[in-house]
Amino acid sequence: MPIDRRRFLRASALLTGLGAAPLTSALAQAPAARKFIVPGSAGTGTDAMARYMARTLEKSLAMPIAVDNKPGAGGVIGTDAAAKALPDGHTVLLTSANHYALPWIHDKIPYKALEDFAPIAGFGSSTLLMVVAPNSPYATVQDVVKAARDGSADLSYSSAGNGTLSHICGALLNSMAGINLRHVAYKSASQGLLDVSTGVVTIGFLGVAGAMPLVSGGKLKIIAVTGRNRSAYLPQVPAIGEAGFDGYDIESPFLALAPKGAPASLLAKMEQGFIAATQEPAYQEFCKAQGLETHYRETAAELAASMPRELAKWKNLIAMTQARSA
Repeated sequence: MPIDRRRFLRASALLTGLGAAPLTSALAQAPAARKFIVPGSAGTGTDAMARYMARTLEKSLAMPIAVDNKPGAGGVIGTDAAAKALPDGHTVLLTSANHYALPWIHDKIPYKALEDFAPIAGFGSSTLLMVVAPNSPYATVQDVVKAARDGSADLSYSSAGNGTLSHICGALLNSMAGINLRHVAYKSASQGLLDVSTGVVTIGFLGVAGAMPLVSGGKLKIIAVTGRNRSAYLPQVPAIGEAGFDGYDIESPFLALAPKGAPASLLAKMEQGFIAATQEPAYQEFCKAQGLETHYRETAAELAASMPRELAKWKNLIAMTQARSA
């Protein structure tokens, strides 16, 4: 039986008209998805924090949140993607102190670390441990500094590469103590730790979560922490500043930032969600498992005030390392 083209088109239009209004209404009422951009690979500390916060805020804000890993150029690619995202309040950059370091490591970056972002909240932080081989003659920071000043040994420290936190930790100690620990950069962090554990390299700097299995296994010995204060997980271990270097402080906080121009009302809801999440027992347990400190917490206003200071601080730290790329 032949199909009447005009009847077919009229019927199609009628069906479309009946379905369009309910569908449009449903889409309008559906919660808009949010996206957390992580300027690094999956499996990193920042990625773990982003995924934890995404799961937590999905419940409190009643909307889906996806984690989008965008590694590359040490974090520049992901950060730039967030800076250029539509400022509708649905894209959040979840990053670390790397945000403050990148402008001073790279001669040119396609965004401005302060001007292109609106602060939402700061929370949690990662401190590093200063470690040596289990049979090392150095039991304290003072021991290391004394030996370096005496020139009685060729002392060195490993890092995960130029401009990394571990590099900065050694460079700052050199500067503050007036010594010259030789920097040995590794492409593989695991190889660097192996060389520290066997005494090929004198000192290593690594995160609590990564260090503790090696310490428990008798492969490394902790002599200090790099934060301003002692770690909540290792209260018996002194901070480097306690060895006479007041002001030594290398700690990497987590930051939630939005593209500049995002609606203030939506950012305020996100801020409330992040701050509330850090007050839950589950957050404490997560941080403990990851070896992350929980004392750091900043509201949007507090973060806006501290970001310029942090940027200046990291400019000086990077200058000490002379870690720049073209």
